[in-house]
Amino acid sequence: MPFLTPYLFAAAVALSGLGGFFLGSKLKQGEWDASIVTAQTERGEALKAAAQAIAARDVKQQTIRERVIRETVEKPVYRDCRHDADGLRDINAALNESADPSELPASDAAR
Repeated sequence: MPFLTPYLFAAAVALSGLGGFFLGSKLKQGEWDASIVTAQTERGEALKAAAQAIAARDVKQQTIRERVIRETVEKPVYRDCRHDADGLRDINAALNESADPSELPASDAAR
């Protein structure tokens, strides 16, 4: 049976090579799956943080907008439409918060 020894050796090498290949592919697939799970977890946490930030936003703009609309509805003639001191203060505060003050002029009362 000495003639079978090279064939047995080649078969053992081939089997160990195939075993190593399949083991390596399983390990690599596990790494890929772990990275996908990690990415999904991070994305979920980022979306949750963004949703909390959106929920915590102040509704100041909507309040100012409602005051301005009410002013224009109550006084349909443009020359009579003037914001009171509180309205101007709110508008100026909103302008200063949302943009650079040097880019936008402050709103003044109509004369």
